Amino acid sequence: MASGRRSQITALSSGAGARAIELFPIPECGLITFGGLETMTALVEARLAYVNGLYFCTILSALAVLERHFAGMSMRRALNRQNG
Repeated sequence: MASGRRSQITALSSGAGARAIELFPIPECGLITFGGLETMTALVEARLAYVNGLYFCTILSALAVLERHFAGMSMRRALNRQNG
């Protein structure tokens, strides 16, 4: 199993996968996503799934990102109303 994952990473870091990742960079300063680390992890997974041609996985991961992001925004808005 580990060797399969290693070969996927090697394939991704060379050729078309590396060029596609260059097209969709994540800035070094990061991204602002509501919903915590899980949201960012799902975003990275969606990005990698898209690059590797796993389109159904891309859709599911993107839906998870949107769900957690909007839930985080709603929670922040509720906390702002409660405190202010």
